[in-house]
Amino acid sequence: MTALKATRAQEGVSAITTDNIGQPVLVDSYYTWAAGTGPAQNDTIEVGELPPGYELLPEHCRVWGDELDSNASPTGTLHLGTADDADAIIVSGALGNAAGFYVLEPAGAALSTAYKLGISDDARTIIATLPTAFATVVNAKTINFRMAYKARQPTY
Repeated sequence: MTALKATRAQEGVSAITTDNIGQPVLVDSYYTWAAGTGPAQNDTIEVGELPPGYELLPEHCRVWGDELDSNASPTGTLHLGTADDADAIIVSGALGNAAGFYVLEPAGAALSTAYKLGISDDARTIIATLPTAFATVVNAKTINFRMAYKARQPTY
């Protein structure tokens, strides 16, 4: 298991203020494995942070890239969530397919329920976990993450 850190469009996050209510909170990042290396079971990738203080409602979530498991029956998967809930956003998304790329994009009910993160007094780190072994690892590939939330006043 290796703990990895994604390259982010923005390092860290600012606390949400009342001026930010209804404005998008964006997490945009990627991770590229070096030549000769690829993903391994139980690796984690620190994707980004979500700010504290408000309830965050999901607007958009997408994880994509060239396949990371090129086997005809790929077994490599991804969970996306936080330290408290490893698969709050994506559960066992497949990282390989016959087309040579993957797109994981929860929508509708899956987006609005599984990926609604409650109020936190502290910033929360979004973590991608690779929980399964890869049948045929593909080296030197990039995984991309894009998420958008809107903040609203807490509803108690």
